[in-house]
Amino acid sequence: MNRFLATAALVALCVAPALADPTSDVKGALIGLAGASSYHVTITAASGPTVAADFVKPGKVHVTAGPMELIMIDKATYVKMSSTWHQFSFPGIEHVLGPLTHAQDLVQSHDDIVVTDLGSKTVDGGVLHAYGVKPGNSTKSVTMYLDGSGALVRIDAAGPNGTNVVRFSNVNGPITIEAPVS
Repeated sequence: MNRFLATAALVALCVAPALADPTSDVKGALIGLAGASSYHVTITAASGPTVAADFVKPGKVHVTAGPMELIMIDKATYVKMSSTWHQFSFPGIEHVLGPLTHAQDLVQSHDDIVVTDLGSKTVDGGVLHAYGVKPGNSTKSVTMYLDGSGALVRIDAAGPNGTNVVRFSNVNGPITIEAPVS
């Protein structure tokens, strides 16, 4: 029996996937999200309306925040006001949406991030792997949650009014964003 257990343990060690270090895990998850062709984001702020957004590369965004709805397709921007869609130019909108659409910028701009492995946590009804993440020169950190495949599924960030939660889903899934019909 002892030989069997020893052999089984040896086989398990040989076939088990190698685990990366926490920093590589987080950077890999961010790079994976940046490389995704599409994804859905839900932002639940400690105060204010919940924001839902769909992103489809290249250049399509659909955002809903309370009564406001916005669709951006390349440089065309549509905003729903009083149940009617209006098209107009919104210079700089890509900078407003940048933090959500350019996850890889987080990796490149924070080569000095400090990542702490927080272990497995039960979140949103599932078991996820948690990491504390902060820029090397900051005292503020966020908690990032990765699923079993190493994909980023949630970020918790403490704010002055409580915790803001960002959830990612439908990564590389079918999402259709089209110009609205007036």
